[in-house]
Amino acid sequence: MSITSHMAHFGSALLDFVYPPHCPTCQAWQAPDDRLPLCRACTQSLQTTSPHRCPRCSAPIDALAVKGKSCPNCDHWQKILFTEALVLTDFVGVAADAIHHLKFAGCKQIGSFLGHQMGANPDLAQKLGGLDLLVPVPLHAARQRERGFNQAEEIAKGVGDVLGIPLDTGCVRRILPTRQQARLHVTERAANMAGAFIAPRAPRGTPSSIGLMDDVLTTGATMSACAAALRTKSSARIIALAVASPFRQVGDTLR
Repeated sequence: MSITSHMAHFGSALLDFVYPPHCPTCQAWQAPDDRLPLCRACTQSLQTTSPHRCPRCSAPIDALAVKGKSCPNCDHWQKILFTEALVLTDFVGVAADAIHHLKFAGCKQIGSFLGHQMGANPDLAQKLGGLDLLVPVPLHAARQRERGFNQAEEIAKGVGDVLGIPLDTGCVRRILPTRQQARLHVTERAANMAGAFIAPRAPRGTPSSIGLMDDVLTTGATMSACAAALRTKSSARIIALAVASPFRQVGDTLR
């Protein structure tokens, strides 16, 4: 090992001693050799998924309770322009904290980490592995300059790394600086996203199936608006992908 490498190693060890690394979601101390963005306990919690989810919106449901009925969550959604949705986990606890740190605390490395967790999930791997292309939902240029990166792109990179799926970040562009969806009522979200995206060119490689990647799936308004733009240049099957959704199961109903 060179002198430079020794000095770098010593500097890193000294920094860990003075400022011990902590998990951003639970604040637990992390050992120097455990350099994942989240601690092992929080990482494990991300893989605790609901066994039954609506195939259209991916909300957790009691499969028997809704057999032969429409989903109590997405039944009131406006027009959905993607085929189905795949979500890793619920937008609570660790997942919500991790996404918050990714988007608002500049923890860019959490993005690819969450993507790796999604790509490695055994309940999702088969369907994700059948995708030909990943397309991150783009941010408006002004928002991306402010944040420094697109969180959806970082997550998609992680999924792509695990499953060997290529990304295309240029086939959809956001042209309107829309208001943050989280601050809007469900009835306002579709209108907020109307005309927000365009597809300047067809997706690369003539894919038959595209995974449209975002961090959170709530009402499907953003995904549908993005899918609408994609459909002007491609006839591919579009699947909405997200790390989390904010729907929680209560008995056999959703809230």
